[in-house]
Amino acid sequence: MLRDGDFVDGACVTPEPDVMWLSPPFLALRLDCGPMAVPDCTSGRITQVASANGWPEPEIAEVHFMTANGQYRLVFKDGSETTGSSSQP
Repeated sequence: MLRDGDFVDGACVTPEPDVMWLSPPFLALRLDCGPMAVPDCTSGRITQVASANGWPEPEIAEVHFMTANGQYRLVFKDGSETTGSSSQP
């Protein structure tokens, strides 16, 4: 379920400014970029992290990028966690 403030990957704009189309599967989660610049955080890294951890199953609740070079902590909807790196050149 999408909630206000969730990160959504796969949205397209429409001619109507208040309408967006969403392309499933939806990647909706809490996203914290830490010291990483937002474009670096969202340009492929989020999908890379999600896919590397089995998304869409298990469902992901939160991704926290902890360092500028892509170290992350990922929290699944069941409360379990994992860490890793999404370093990109």
